[in-house]
Amino acid sequence: MLKINISKTGNGEKLRKTLNSLESEGLISSEQSKKITPELDKLIDDLNRSHGKSFRVTCAGVYNSGKSSLLNALTDSEHFQVGDVPTTAAIDELTVGGLTYVDTPGLNANDMDNATAIKAFKDADLIIFVSNLMNGGLNSAEAKYLTSLSEILGGKENLRRQTLFVMSNLHQTPDGQAPEISAEHRGNIEKAFGFAPEDIMLYDAVTYKTGVSTNQKALIKASGIPALKKKISERAENVSDNSDAISSDRISASESALSESLSALLDGLTKKLPNADTKLDKAAVQAVEKKCEKLINDIISGIEPISPTDGMDVLLYPINRNLSPFHGESSESAAKRRIREKLSSAYNRRESVMREAASRVAETIMSYNVYQRTDGDYYYAINRRAANAVMECNKMFREVGISLPTSAIADIEVVPSLCNTSERELRDIISEDVIEYSGYYTLDSYADYCDVEEEYAGSGMFGRDKYTYGCYNLHKGAEEMIKDMKGTFNSNVNSAWRQTVSNSQTFCNKVKAELESRKAAMIQAAESAVANSGDDKETENLKKAIAELEGFLKG
Repeated sequence: MLKINISKTGNGEKLRKTLNSLESEGLISSEQSKKITPELDKLIDDLNRSHGKSFRVTCAGVYNSGKSSLLNALTDSEHFQVGDVPTTAAIDELTVGGLTYVDTPGLNANDMDNATAIKAFKDADLIIFVSNLMNGGLNSAEAKYLTSLSEILGGKENLRRQTLFVMSNLHQTPDGQAPEISAEHRGNIEKAFGFAPEDIMLYDAVTYKTGVSTNQKALIKASGIPALKKKISERAENVSDNSDAISSDRISASESALSESLSALLDGLTKKLPNADTKLDKAAVQAVEKKCEKLINDIISGIEPISPTDGMDVLLYPINRNLSPFHGESSESAAKRRIREKLSSAYNRRESVMREAASRVAETIMSYNVYQRTDGDYYYAINRRAANAVMECNKMFREVGISLPTSAIADIEVVPSLCNTSERELRDIISEDVIEYSGYYTLDSYADYCDVEEEYAGSGMFGRDKYTYGCYNLHKGAEEMIKDMKGTFNSNVNSAWRQTVSNSQTFCNKVKAELESRKAAMIQAAESAVANSGDDKETENLKKAIAELEGFLKG
C-alpha cells in the first residue's frame, strides 16, 4: 500500500483543498469526504503538536456564565471582552506563559459561525466548562451545550477526560450554599452523562481582581483562581510529559489510517474510468428536473410567516357577583351607591386579569422568538421541510446518474434574527402599558351605564307618595368594562406582535431564497452533466484527480 507523505509545510492544506475540489466536482461523494477529512485533521493536529504547539485551554459555557471574566483572571489581563450582553461572536485567544487561552461564542448562538467554535473545541487540549453558582445546578441550556460538546469531542468519555468543570460567583453565593450547589451540579452531570466530575472548582473573578488591585493575598487565595491556575498547569505538564513519547507512534498511526483511506479512494476513482463516457438519458434527466422544481416550488409556496392571534383570546369574565336586578333602595343616590359597590369588585380585578392575559400573550410570542433544534420549534420545522426537499431532489437526480455539487445539497439551517427581550420582560412591558392606558376609564363611567328606575310604593303615614329605586341593566356596565379592557389590551399587544411577525417574515424569505438558490444550482448541474456526457471531459477530470492524489503518496 502507498503511504501518505504530507509532513512538509502546507501539504496537509493542499490535500484538504484537493478533497474539497473532488467533492464539488462530483468525483467523490460527501460521505467519502466526511470519512477522510477527520483523519486528515487528526494527522495535521498530531504534526502541529510534534512541532511545539502550545497547550490550548478553551473556555466553554452558556451566556452569562462568566467565561470572559475567568479568562481575564487566569491571564491577569483585560484582554477578553466582558459585557451584560453576548460579546463573544468569534474566537478570541491570548498566549501567556506557554499556555494559549481561548474564548468561544456559544454553540447555536445568533450571528455566530458554529464551525469556528467546533474547530476551537477540537483543537483544545483542555476545556474549562463554566457554570454560574447563582443559577443552581446543571440547567437545561447547559445540558444541551454539553451534549453538543460531547458529540464534537467524540463521546462522553472524551468529554469527561478533556473537561474541567468550574463554577463562578463563589462569594456572591449565599453563605453555606456553594458546596450544596456544587454537589447538585456534579450529581446532575452524572445523571445526564454517566460520569461524575472528579473536581468541580469554585472561584470568584471579582474577588481575585480586588485582591490583586489592593495587594491582599488573602483575597487572592480565597478567590480560588490560584488553585485553578495550578490545576491547569498540572494538566499541561501531564500532556507535555507524555507527548514526546507517543508523538511518533501517533503520527505513524494517523499516517497509516489516512493512507489506507486515500488508497481506497484511488481504487474507486480508477474503477470509474471505463464508464466515464457513458451518455446520460436527457429525457430522464429533464423529467427529474421537473419533479424537483415542483417539489421545491410546493415547499416554497407552503412557507408562510406566523399570523398574530388576539391578545385577549380567553378573558375571564370580570364580574364575580350576582348581577341580577335589584330594587328597594330608599333613594336614587343609595341605588347608585349600590351599583358602584356591585361593579367595584370587577373594576378592582382589572389589573390581575390583564397581567394574566399579558403572561399568556408573552408566552405565545416568546415561542416564536427562540430557535431550538427540536421538532416542536416553528423555525426548525420549516428548516427541516426545506432540507428534506433538497435530500429528496438529490435522491431523484442520483437515480438518473447525476451527482449534484455539495453547494446544492448541503444541509439547510437558516437561523432567524430574533429579539433579545425575555419572556418576563415582555410580559412586564405589555402589562404595565395596558394598565397605564386602562387608567383613563373610571368606575363612574361604567356605573353610568346602569340606569336607576323609580317605582311607586304606595302612600306613607302622612299621605305622601313613597317610591323605591332599583336597577335592571347592570350587565351593560360590565360589558362596557370588558369591551374597554379588550380594546386597550389588544392595541398595546400589537407592537410586540408586529416585531414577531416581522422576524418570521424575514426568516421565511431567507428560507425561500435558499431553496430557490439550491433549485437553480441543481438544474444547472444537471444540464451541464447532460451537455458534457459522452465526451472525454469526465475521463480527463478523473485522470487528473488520480494523478493529484498519487502526488500526496509515495511508495
